[in-house]
Amino acid sequence: MAWNELRHRARLVKSYAGVPHVDANESRLGQVFLNLIINAAHAIPPGNYEANEIRVSTVLDDQGVVVVTIADTGSGIPPEVRPRLFTPFFTTKPVGVGTGLGLAISHKIITQFGGSLTYDTEVGKGTAFHVTLPLAVDVAPVRARTSTTRSPAVRRGRVLVIDDEEPLAMALRRYLGKEHDVTAVFSAGAALELVRAGERYDVIFCDLMMPQITGMDLHAELVRSAPDQAARVVFLTGGAFTAAGRDFLDGVPNLRFDKPFELKELRKLVNQRVR
Repeated sequence: MAWNELRHRARLVKSYAGVPHVDANESRLGQVFLNLIINAAHAIPPGNYEANEIRVSTVLDDQGVVVVTIADTGSGIPPEVRPRLFTPFFTTKPVGVGTGLGLAISHKIITQFGGSLTYDTEVGKGTAFHVTLPLAVDVAPVRARTSTTRSPAVRRGRVLVIDDEEPLAMALRRYLGKEHDVTAVFSAGAALELVRAGERYDVIFCDLMMPQITGMDLHAELVRSAPDQAARVVFLTGGAFTAAGRDFLDGVPNLRFDKPFELKELRKLVNQRVR
């Protein structure tokens, strides 16, 4: 998923030391690492692939914790930006590209695991983000999964994912795509174009806070033009939204999932609705 962002910008170098298991959730860690890699790619202008690199490394440090480092040779983080780097909705990207929740959510996920997300940076030379994670205690042997752990879908459903955080949208498409036909778009405007063209979905996962057209705006338009699709919207929220957003969620019957969420819970919901 990150290759399209990397291929014209930098080489991806992997330096993996042997490390023990950590106490964390695999899908949530994947969301964090994908976000950090794509952010690293965005810090490097395209066109000089051979001269730049993004290095992903793992090590067990002297304190007995696993450290995963994602380092780039990009532009670095300006001093005036650093104090707000993990603040929800703060972004240095152009208007219409991202809501600034990626790093805030990544920080929240890692701290929930008892770890930390820190960085070193130098303007003009690059940035390294360090994810520290505690070791797993009493790791149980992996057991064969049984069919009772999940309810399979009775048919392949049609799912639309709308989120301006591209790594998350693509992760959902890949995960849910094992059982369903999933379309991912990165703006509410693109989603409305699909519905106006006659596309219909069993479930629509929609980010609440997006630039230009919000999830609230999209829902209002669907209520007007495609009420059957409005009823199928499930909102995804970063847990930090405006008073208007809170009032909106309280006033509609649609379900919502707060980020970070468990991917298996979204899959369970889709499978329940596809009948």
